Amino acid sequence: MAITKTKLTPRPGSVVVSFTTTEAIAAGLVVSINAAGTVSIADTAASDLIIGVSTEATASGEQCPVCMQGVCKVLAGTAVNE
Repeated sequence: MAITKTKLTPRPGSVVVSFTTTEAIAAGLVVSINAAGTVSIADTAASDLIIGVSTEATASGEQCPVCMQGVCKVLAGTAVNE
């Protein structure tokens, strides 16, 4: 069963900054920034500049709030073991 959230609330005191997206992004995904200053879902490429976690689901070209410092929930693509 997939769990989908459209908005995640970081803990108080977290730093959240909005960026324009280059693609649709779900809440709780790790995002990277490009030279133009827009964000996309982080890849496994070593060249990705990861800046934080998306806190709201947004469509391509919209403003996406990104938790850049602090504590927030993330979505895992596979099972996470302790």
